Amino acid sequence: MNRIPVNSKQYVVPIVISSFLSFALVYIGVPGLNPTVASSRLQGCSGLTTQWFLFTYWLCPAVGWMAAAHLDRRSKAKPSKKKK
Repeated sequence: MNRIPVNSKQYVVPIVISSFLSFALVYIGVPGLNPTVASSRLQGCSGLTTQWFLFTYWLCPAVGWMAAAHLDRRSKAKPSKKKK
């Protein structure tokens, strides 16, 4: 996203995000978007073990959330001035 011109980002970023969310909603469904909803709707379904369920709907989203927060914090940090 850093290579996209600044004036185009305001149009491209919402399109990309809505595309990802639309894909998730169509092919995964509402449970894929929220771990709490996934727990209430899918916990105990046949073919879905508790370990796999916790990994898919709780651990992976939490790791993704923390990684996104870390990357966002790094992108907002002020660049250090280079010494001559």
